[in-house]
Amino acid sequence: MAKKNNSNDDAKEILLTLISEHFTHLRHMETQRFSVSNLIILIAAATLTYTTHDKVDCADLFPAFLLSVLGLFGAVFCTKYYERATRHYVRIKFYRNKLDELFFDSQLLNALSNESNTAHSRTFAKSYKRISRYCRKRPALKSYKVIKIFKIIYRLKIHRLWVFLHTIILFIGLFLIGLIFYKNKMQCFA
Repeated sequence: MAKKNNSNDDAKEILLTLISEHFTHLRHMETQRFSVSNLIILIAAATLTYTTHDKVDCADLFPAFLLSVLGLFGAVFCTKYYERATRHYVRIKFYRNKLDELFFDSQLLNALSNESNTAHSRTFAKSYKRISRYCRKRPALKSYKVIKIFKIIYRLKIHRLWVFLHTIILFIGLFLIGLIFYKNKMQCFA
């Protein structure tokens, strides 16, 4: 019996260490994504300021191209980091479920997880109901649009906002490139 108890303690320790390690990796990836995104936004803002501080001409072609490349890199970077973070999150869930199965007969941790998810949904539903009531009292607000937007926000994944932000930088760069070629009638390569 002592050997089985020791084996369970070892399994518990291993699972807790794996969970901790993957949480650390997940936190590091989020911090790195945030730092790189901030750096890209800072460089994009400086590049956009430099490009548009006077009239847009052929000299601004390289900074506009740089802006597009930065936006593309940021979107790909955030997508890849989301995939990696999801990988760590799935492993954390797997280890947590195994821990629950071995030591709590799948009742404690799964019950806590389900309970916290239900509490979150209730909290969000209360906010949703408050906004719905507010909109119904004011016919000037198109309540169905507000409610629809609220439902979209609930389902929206945060990584899509980061990718969208970098995609905007990409399209601003492409717009500037198009504007440069349109205003200068293809004289930039002459």
